[in-house]
Amino acid sequence: MATGIKDKVAILGMGCSKFGERWDSGAEELMVEAYLEALKDAGVETSQIQAAWLGTAIEEQHVGKGGTPLSVALRLPNIPVTRVENFCASGSEAFRGAVYAVAAGACDIALALGVEKLKDTGYGGLPQREGATLAPLWSANGSAPGNFAQLASAYRTKHGVSKDDLKRAIAHVSVKSHANGTKNPKAHLQKAITEEMCLNAPMIAMAGTGDSKGYWLIGGDGGVFTFGDAHFYGSTGQFRLNKPVVGMTSTGDSRGYWLVASDGGIFSFGDARFFGSTGSLHLVAPVVAMASTPDGGGYWMAGRDGGVFSFGDARFYGSTGATRLNAPIIGMAASSAGYWLLGSDGGIFTFGDARFYGSTGGMRLNAPVNAMAAIPGGYWLAASDGGIFSFGQAAYSGSLPGRGVSATAVGMQATSTGHGYLIATSSGHIYGFGDAVAAGGPADDGARAATVGIAYAQ
Repeated sequence: MATGIKDKVAILGMGCSKFGERWDSGAEELMVEAYLEALKDAGVETSQIQAAWLGTAIEEQHVGKGGTPLSVALRLPNIPVTRVENFCASGSEAFRGAVYAVAAGACDIALALGVEKLKDTGYGGLPQREGATLAPLWSANGSAPGNFAQLASAYRTKHGVSKDDLKRAIAHVSVKSHANGTKNPKAHLQKAITEEMCLNAPMIAMAGTGDSKGYWLIGGDGGVFTFGDAHFYGSTGQFRLNKPVVGMTSTGDSRGYWLVASDGGIFSFGDARFFGSTGSLHLVAPVVAMASTPDGGGYWMAGRDGGVFSFGDARFYGSTGATRLNAPIIGMAASSAGYWLLGSDGGIFTFGDARFYGSTGGMRLNAPVNAMAAIPGGYWLAASDGGIFSFGQAAYSGSLPGRGVSATAVGMQATSTGHGYLIATSSGHIYGFGDAVAAGGPADDGARAATVGIAYAQ
């Protein structure tokens, strides 16, 4: 009959490496850092350890398979080392194995260590892997945060919890976590936040999935919210940023996205790779927009003065950085091998194979232009009052004033078919025109913050 392990095992000492962007250290250095602290805390020597357990989940990204990485990094004596894996609970599995070995009398002193270092490959977010043959059918590109988000939505539906109550409860968890972080010198996030900061983070941009059935909304703090079939791959909502996030764009396969800050800092998630940024440079004008290449192998950033910065396979085709503009640049859109820059007066500047189909640069507008959406053969411009101007093969499908909507339009984007577009308003509402279907917006979820951008992946 099982009697349990109560009073059979004691923790002699423990250690922990500092959390953060540890570009100067590999997984081996992190293991040594935590191990030496644990040895000192326990008051034992390496020679006294009789068995060890290593917990790591995505070993392909850092230490490799087996228990050898632990024994080599720590210079352990000739003792058995077992490697275990159980996703986020891998460290707990290592601890459980060591505890059971001591409780069973197999050894007197055992070591348990968990390590994970996934960010040295340039891959944004957590590396995605298919779990089994049928996994793509039900979880084609799911992530741990995304799956937990779906659990929260399912909980709300099952138990009849309102969106506002669930949002406030999750905000409370975030506030508590940040408060704990301020007390721990080894924590990555050490900035205290309030519940109101979580609930009222402003929405500033949006990117859509390739099938036009979902999209991401993003706040100025980099918080990402998903609608429709868009998956969550990560955000900067919990980080202390040097400058606010001003835009986002998604990869061609809709399995990742980039966020860009006004200083040109780039944050990549999912399969969106990091190709470079201007975050460490002194810019003449702040970054206001970004666009990705069709294959997702690079991106451009545009400054308020029309300066263009290219990274990855995104070629530089020209800019207005040395041109005296009648109005500042406020947006950009990519063609197959080029890009358009958009001024707040509706002026259009073409580069590469991006053709000029017309503009409102010479017109007297009721309101400034805030956004554009492009398709092969044409583009639309959206004014802040929701008025739409169509050029080339971009067909007019309606406007906010035409629907009797009095709101400030802050972004738009075409559907993948080119037969419709979405318009985002500062109040957080999303409106669909043509074949564009609005799957919800921050206002529909009870958010009390402004949306200021929208984009679809092609």
